[in-house]
Amino acid sequence: ISCSTLFIQQSFPEYTKLSGIVSMLGFLPTIIFIPFVGKLVKKFGKKEASTWPMLLGVVAGILLLVLPVENFTGIVGIALWLLPSILLGLSIGVNSLVCWAMVADCIDYHEIKTGKREEGVVYATYSLGRKLAQGFGASLVSFLLIFTGYLPELGAEQAAGVNTNIRILLGIVYIVSFLVQFLLLLFVYNLSKKKVAEMVHTLGRENTVDNSKA
Repeated sequence: ISCSTLFIQQSFPEYTKLSGIVSMLGFLPTIIFIPFVGKLVKKFGKKEASTWPMLLGVVAGILLLVLPVENFTGIVGIALWLLPSILLGLSIGVNSLVCWAMVADCIDYHEIKTGKREEGVVYATYSLGRKLAQGFGASLVSFLLIFTGYLPELGAEQAAGVNTNIRILLGIVYIVSFLVQFLLLLFVYNLSKKKVAEMVHTLGRENTVDNSKA
C-alpha cells in the first residue's frame, strides 16, 4: 500500500475507495503534456524542459510538510491532498515523456567519446539503474514508516498522530528527492539543447533527426 493510500485511510476513511482515483489524477498532468512535449523540447531542449519543473516537486513537498490536510474534513481535505499530487505530476510530466529520448542522446554522447556505438550497453545500464532506484526507494520509504508510528497489524486503527507523521514523512521525501533530481539534471547531466545540436552535427545527422535543434 502506498503512503498516499495509508494517509487517506487514516485521515479520510470514508473516502478510502477514492484513493486509487486520487493517485490517478496525479498522473493527469503527464497525459496533458503529451500533445505539447514536442514543442517544449524543440523550444527549450530535453534537459531544460525536464530540469526546472522539478522545483514544483519541491514545492509539493513543502506543502505536504506544512499544510495540516488531516485537520480538514471530507472532500475539502481530499482536494487539499490532491493539490500536491497535481504539482508532482507537473514536475515529472515532461521528464517522464522524454527520458528515453535522453538515453538516446547519451548513446550519441558515448559514441562521440569512445568511438563506439553501444546502444545495448547504455540502455541496459539505464534500465538497471531505474530498477535499482525503484526498489531502493520503495524499500527506504517502507523502512521510514517505522518512525511514523505506523503498525501494519493495526490496519486502519492506527494511533493518533500517525497520519500527520506520514504526511510529514512524504513531504520530507519529496523535498529531498526532487531537489536531488533538480541538482543532478542541472549540474551533472550535461547534454543541453546546445550540446545535443553539436552532437547531431558532429555525427552528421542533421537531415535524419527532426528534433536536431532540441
